[in-house]
Amino acid sequence: MRPLLDYAYAIVVTLSALYVPYTKVEESFFMQAVHDILKWGSVNSSYDHLSFPGVVPRSFVGPLFVSALAYPAKLVNGNRTEGIWVQIAARLVLGWLVVWANSRLRHAVNTAFGSTAARWYAVFSICQFHYTFWTSRLLGNTLALVPMLLAQALWLRSITSGSRTEQQRCYQQMASILVFTCVVLRFDTAVFAAAMLMAGLSNITRRAIVMSLYIFGLSVLLTLVVDSYYWRQCWMWPELQVFRFNAVDGRSSEWGISPPHYYFTRFLPKLLLGALPLACVGALADMRAARLA
Repeated sequence: MRPLLDYAYAIVVTLSALYVPYTKVEESFFMQAVHDILKWGSVNSSYDHLSFPGVVPRSFVGPLFVSALAYPAKLVNGNRTEGIWVQIAARLVLGWLVVWANSRLRHAVNTAFGSTAARWYAVFSICQFHYTFWTSRLLGNTLALVPMLLAQALWLRSITSGSRTEQQRCYQQMASILVFTCVVLRFDTAVFAAAMLMAGLSNITRRAIVMSLYIFGLSVLLTLVVDSYYWRQCWMWPELQVFRFNAVDGRSSEWGISPPHYYFTRFLPKLLLGALPLACVGALADMRAARLA
């Protein structure tokens, strides 16, 4: 029954990509980056981002990975990148990656809370429009969603596992994934990562710290090499520039501001719909869920 729910989620995501294949402005950089990589390969003056760089640079690491997986669609399309089908292929690649990562989190829910909770988690994943629709959209948020779902699965296991060794192992793996995600894909996830890491401070080991520092160094090296090449700038670290723009210079307000309560009164209800009140009930009914909350 549980794998069937994963397949159902994959079907809904696939139908969303097929039925609404076109691109909104928020995802224009990543979609164009995938197109340019598939069409040109090595960077040249025809790359769209060199003429339209956007407000802040974004990393090419995510688009590069999606392009590699979507490359067979280009071959099927007669080695052409024109037309909608290569774009749909890129959407499906990202969407199915999220489906796979979501199944890992559902499996962790099943281990921690039982099959009924895992089944309802899958049902809510399928029924919530925002989640299924944006799963296949090439945004920085969605690219980061894949490793964040994997990290959340490890987080859940590190908190609820009865084995001390298993808790520490999951915490170490989670920390490594979070470090990579923050450095390369989406620095904003540092807020969520901090909460996850703080929730498991008892599982910190010297090995976990050393591994996190090692992953940090490799992640910085990866984004510097890839993005310096594609942006034609030395020492290009996109997410560091995003951090400087938003947090240091405080310029994110130039693109609009919302009241402080909007996250709780508008955005979470819009994202979670009927799952939000049930999540509150769950946090009151089960101490393990309360700890996650």
